[in-house]
Amino acid sequence: PKDIVGSLSPHHTADDLSTPAWNAFKDAFVKKYGYSPSAASEFAYMSMRMILRAITAVNGDVSDKTKLVDAMLKVDLTDTPRGSVALDPTYHAAIENVYIREVTADDKGALYNKGILTVKNVSQFGPYDPTLYMAQPIDDNKYPSDLCADFPADMLSTPNIYEYLPFGK
Repeated sequence: PKDIVGSLSPHHTADDLSTPAWNAFKDAFVKKYGYSPSAASEFAYMSMRMILRAITAVNGDVSDKTKLVDAMLKVDLTDTPRGSVALDPTYHAAIENVYIREVTADDKGALYNKGILTVKNVSQFGPYDPTLYMAQPIDDNKYPSDLCADFPADMLSTPNIYEYLPFGK
């Protein structure tokens, strides 16, 4: 629908990402499956690369799960198709680029998510202090609706720490 052209969204990939690693991944994927990869395809690919590299680091011995997780935390993921990824050593979540995208129509009218800005090294906490963030109530379907806007002042006044770079930088 043309109504969504111009809509913005943040995500870990953009349809027009053109790093050498993304192009190689996309070309191999298209050759095998006949269509462009989704973000989930790249996530699965990157995750399996991380797991295989960690298994290699522990010489194939996966019996000690703590050693395997430690190896996963140390795996070099600077070469992923979507850009450098690291795992937070405390919370084990990805620290990665986020691309600000705009829904755009190509010359044939097909819609795609065009990257317009790059935000580097974003953690699961965004700009918030992890300890303060984790002290908040669990965000689930039992979260009290009357507390949704009741965040600590420290969270509401958090300055923007990110630099918004031109896409592809």
